[in-house]
Amino acid sequence: MSIGDGILLLGEDDERRVAAVAVLYDSARDGEVYTMKLAALGVRLDCQGRGYGVEAIEVALEEAEARTFGGYSVLVVFGQVHVKNRPSQPACARAGLIRQSEARPGEEFEDWGTAIELSPDALSN
Repeated sequence: MSIGDGILLLGEDDERRVAAVAVLYDSARDGEVYTMKLAALGVRLDCQGRGYGVEAIEVALEEAEARTFGGYSVLVVFGQVHVKNRPSQPACARAGLIRQSEARPGEEFEDWGTAIELSPDALSN
């Protein structure tokens, strides 16, 4: 589902109710590098701690890779996590994102991301 310039990804629980959402935006295109931002992630309170956040991030990464068209050899997906948002930090790590920087004193967010090498097939889309 598309929202404005972003992509809204929905994850369902066993009863087919929305359990998690992720919002992904195009960020930049520079040479052979295509960059997308994971702008938001939300998990319904009664679904937290059950892997829905990890799944939503994984789906966002898959969708980002699927939407990267021709001419790019690397896809970078990045986002920020608030320092007090402890549940999101292990979820990001389990989904394959790597903490890029720890917040310095006075900063509220840490940078997380990953770089995905695109297959030659993706370069010809």
